[in-house]
Order: sequence, then C-alpha cells, then structure tokens
Amino acid sequence: MLIRIFHQEVYVGKETMCTVDGLHFNSSYNARVKAYNAVGVGPYSKTVVLKTSDGVAEGGITKGATVGVLLDLTKRTLTFYINQQQHGPTAFESLEGVFVPAVSLNRNVQVTLMTGLEVPKNSKQ
Repeated sequence: MLIRIFHQEVYVGKETMCTVDGLHFNSSYNARVKAYNAVGVGPYSKTVVLKTSDGVAEGGITKGATVGVLLDLTKRTLTFYINQQQHGPTAFESLEGVFVPAVSLNRNVQVTLMTGLEVPKNSKQ
C-alpha cells in the first residue's frame, strides 16, 4: 500500500494501517491510496479528506516519567498515576478474580518495572 498526502509519499509498505506524524491540529489533508502486489500497481483511489483533532492532544508520558499502577485488593480498584499524580479517575472498580500483570509498549520505548513503591500521598487510601 502507498499513501500520498499533498503529493508526498508518507507510507509505503505491506501494512494496511499507518500513522502519519508531523500533521498540524485543526487541519484538513487530502490523501490517496494506491495498492500494489506481485502483479503490479493499481490506480490511486479517489481523494479522501482527512481532518485532524481541533486541539493539541495531551502530551502523554514523557521520557523518565514514573507510571504507577495501584491495585488495591481491599477496595478492589485499579488506579493509574504519572509521577505520583493520579491520572484520570479510578480505572476499574469492583474487581474480582485473578490478576495477571501485562505491559503494552509503543516502539522505541524502554521500561523498568519496579515493585514495592510507596503509595502516592494524594491517594485516597
């Protein structure tokens, strides 16, 4: 698949989905897609107008940040923290059963897992 925005190729590869970096918020972009295989290259699709979000997205997690996951088995809740500040409301309530920890990462990310950290002071314990 080949994706072209403003006469510039932004992706060439076998995947059927991609992320285009460097776009501006509150903007529209014209895009076309062209498929190819061992037989050859197909024609471009009709132009599709893509619109980005109205505002700048929250910055996410910065390099060196500490992400905390508080699993409270007494209250049966799961809460997330970034640098000891609660991040959003309590994620899960009334949890039951067995819990298996899992981590999902984006590309080029390094993670250090630490156990036994102190509960953040602003936690509603």
